[in-house]
Amino acid sequence: MAVAPLIYSWSAANTAGETKMKVTTGALFIAQCAGNVLGPNLYTTGEAPLYHRGLLSNLALFVVLIGLYAAQVFYLMILNKKHSSTHKRLGKPAFINDVSMS
Repeated sequence: MAVAPLIYSWSAANTAGETKMKVTTGALFIAQCAGNVLGPNLYTTGEAPLYHRGLLSNLALFVVLIGLYAAQVFYLMILNKKHSSTHKRLGKPAFINDVSMS
């Protein structure tokens, strides 16, 4: 699944401290393994060929995932506004142009 590398990179990039990063990555790995164990049980041969329970659970989880991504975007927007107001209060420019990766 293409979302898994994105989740691992976001968790690693947004976790401060080596121990916390390892714990976060370990928790993600355990959750992924639990999903790999439980997921196939949602698709039983008795529901073939439509597999209503499995497809509905996948749809529900994707909706939850999209909601979490949207919540993260709004949370980061709020943090950026808070940081820009802190910069203004300290007499610095509100938006810092980082050219270190240019």
